Amino acid sequence: MTVRAHAGQAALATAAQLTQGVIGLALLLVGHQTHLGVTVGGLAVSAFAIGMAVARPVQGRALDRHTAAPVLVGCGAAHGAAYLLIAVAAHRHWPALFALAALFAGLTLPPIATQMRAAWPAGRSADAVSRVFAAITAVQTVSVLLAPVLFTVVDAVATPTAAMLTVAGVSAGATIAFGLVCADVPTRAGQPARVGLSRYGPLLASTLLVGAVTGTLEVAAPAIAIGAGHPGAAGPLVTAATLGTLLGALVAMRRPVPLRAALLVQLAGATGLLVPAPLALSAAALVVLGLGITPALAALSTALSHRAGGTAESFGWQSTALGLGVTAGSAAAGWLAAGSARWSALPCLLAAALALGSALRPGSGEVLVRDAQRGDGGEYGGDGARGEQRPVGAE
Repeated sequence: MTVRAHAGQAALATAAQLTQGVIGLALLLVGHQTHLGVTVGGLAVSAFAIGMAVARPVQGRALDRHTAAPVLVGCGAAHGAAYLLIAVAAHRHWPALFALAALFAGLTLPPIATQMRAAWPAGRSADAVSRVFAAITAVQTVSVLLAPVLFTVVDAVATPTAAMLTVAGVSAGATIAFGLVCADVPTRAGQPARVGLSRYGPLLASTLLVGAVTGTLEVAAPAIAIGAGHPGAAGPLVTAATLGTLLGALVAMRRPVPLRAALLVQLAGATGLLVPAPLALSAAALVVLGLGITPALAALSTALSHRAGGTAESFGWQSTALGLGVTAGSAAAGWLAAGSARWSALPCLLAAALALGSALRPGSGEVLVRDAQRGDGGEYGGDGARGEQRPVGAE
């Protein structure tokens, strides 16, 4: 695939993933606008997360068995319809349907990143695969940044419902276009080789822990600002974490970063957040923490592609693990924030430490990353041809 084709897909993918960056805000504000209440809005956000976690592996298996176009076009259309149903349920004051519609939106969330992770590395050298995964994460980050901006602009001149439907419409249209421009070939030639979860379960566990780091900082950053008596600084602190994530993506796009190094950076940033300090230093700690997130995810994705043969289903499980980790980290940080704003960052430290401990064990995913970078075989070793899978842990 040419650079121009990848750039076009990246632009469509950015627009297609907008709903992921605004779903929580949209459901809560639409629920508030229609007097359903914050409790119902929170329930709907949870329902969306559950739907997404359940659907990702199923969508990945569908991408393995069929061409990308029907899966993505179908999900895009259904996802857009889900938001229409959410709007109707909200304005009719049907809380049960509101939550069920949010669940349906999660179930139909288009597997854009899953498709890119399965298709983009094909034919590339082992050293380039990690950079490709970093670029995919960067696309997601840009989408998450742009979504609230679009939502806020429309909300300022209309209503939260109109803003939600606008974002959903753009996302659905871009998803359908993305599906149509994808190469019309199956990811695994129509005959996916099933790889048991036990073969890459440890990598999913590490992904869950990195997700917990991400979920924690999303709550800890505003909590620290509020705890310091400067709630207006919440936005800049969140921006600092996002800036760190983007900088980490740029680094990982230039050269692969070892998993252990990325986790050490996360551990350093998390430690800095727990130390009582001026908000400027907390912002610096958030930048450091964000620096390690994209390289860690890129390294784990590289190891997963090597271990699971690049199947879309394995990347679907990775998305599920990441989403569960984000949810767990956010919940833990929110619970701890009730006692102390600084302690809300504790899940960051624990998750990063556990992930680093896992990577240091013999036979861990770190070995896979080193094997992939050396080109010792695997899905994308050497000239990009499919290689024979080797047992993990053999140095």
